[in-house]
Amino acid sequence: MSSPSSSWKNFHSHNFDSDEKWKSYLDNLTFPENLNDHKKNELVFKYKKKYYSQHVEKLVEFQLPYTQVEVSPHAKHDSTIIFLHGLGDQGSGWLDVFQKIKKTYPELASCKFILPNASAMSVSLNMGYVMPAWYDLMSLSMDGPEDIAGMEKCFANVDILIEREVQEFGLDPSRIIIGGFSQGGSVALYHGLTNKYKLGGVIALSTWMPNRKKILTFVGKDLPNKTTPIFQAHGTSDNVVKYEWGASSKKFVVESLLEGNESHYTFKTYTGMGHSSSLQEIKDLAEWLISVFGSK
Repeated sequence: MSSPSSSWKNFHSHNFDSDEKWKSYLDNLTFPENLNDHKKNELVFKYKKKYYSQHVEKLVEFQLPYTQVEVSPHAKHDSTIIFLHGLGDQGSGWLDVFQKIKKTYPELASCKFILPNASAMSVSLNMGYVMPAWYDLMSLSMDGPEDIAGMEKCFANVDILIEREVQEFGLDPSRIIIGGFSQGGSVALYHGLTNKYKLGGVIALSTWMPNRKKILTFVGKDLPNKTTPIFQAHGTSDNVVKYEWGASSKKFVVESLLEGNESHYTFKTYTGMGHSSSLQEIKDLAEWLISVFGSK
């Protein structure tokens, strides 16, 4: 059986315009009345996948590692943001935020937001209580023990989400941004900077850089994301992930991984904000997103 990558590559290279069976298939389809062009194109894409899988080559579907909430694009899909929630939360906890961004900023109409749900697991920091987590959190100390194996598993799962956007939907990796809040932000900051693809950007809200010993092994290497735009933000009154941890993480990344170059690194400080978000932070984030996607 073909791999997901090869089957989707064949699908995107298939010449549907000269496929007479597809033309006949399409002519026999019935679409709802008053359907706008964007929604019709979305349906046609779904029918193309169904037709191709039945008549040309069976498409190998990606097995998604997490359930997820999506905010669909309002125009032709040309970019995706994968955003990971914090410890104990779920994707829907950020749904209102990204729906409001989509409604307020028409420049992001073509963007899809993917909000995965972390699997439930026993969390050492919380006395073994079972809750949604991207990996086991053992302490909130910068030099405390870390669940490296759990992180690596999470990174591999995030790669599946990225690979699906590239292979199934045909996006260039530079049109994909990975982000997150708190524990989800730690995944985004580490894996975004060390990803095999040249991504469009990294979002790190109220978070820290984990696994610093491993990060140091990348120093001096030709990483694809050394100049990838980063948006990091933190509140000065955060009593969960201390502001100093966020600020020192930025300093560590710039001085080690980025070799002193911070021209593409945005760090926002929000006076009085706790371990949460704010209207100003969301406004700043949306404007940063527009600048990143608008420059490509």
